[in-house]
Amino acid sequence: MRIAYVCADPGVPAFGRKGCSIHVQEVLRALRAEGATVELLAARLDDDCPADLRDVAVHCLPRAGKAPLAAREQQALAANSALREMLWRHGPWDAVYERYSLWSFAGMEHAAETGIPGLLEVNAPLIEEQTEHRGLLDRDG
Repeated sequence: MRIAYVCADPGVPAFGRKGCSIHVQEVLRALRAEGATVELLAARLDDDCPADLRDVAVHCLPRAGKAPLAAREQQALAANSALREMLWRHGPWDAVYERYSLWSFAGMEHAAETGIPGLLEVNAPLIEEQTEHRGLLDRDG
């Protein structure tokens, strides 16, 4: 089974040392332990890839740059075009597993459009956290 693991949140470094990063790595390991071939589509990698995940194919998504809040939100939304294109280019997939991020929707759209399972992992009330800690202009998307 080929699974596209999508982590489009620029605040989650897939190979970092934060708790969210470790969670991404452990899900990759668990899927592989079940026999899946997993490819990572991520906005941020950071640290060196752990040795046991070095053979995971990685596709880097565009990240929002240093800009005013409104521009960063628009850049994050625009990244869906690149994600959509990557999913088509690197597929076909048997499933899409996506870690929920505020502006990402292309992974679940791709699953629906192609008739494959799509799993959206929701770990936190991201709208409230973004509003409180970083700022959120376009709350309704």
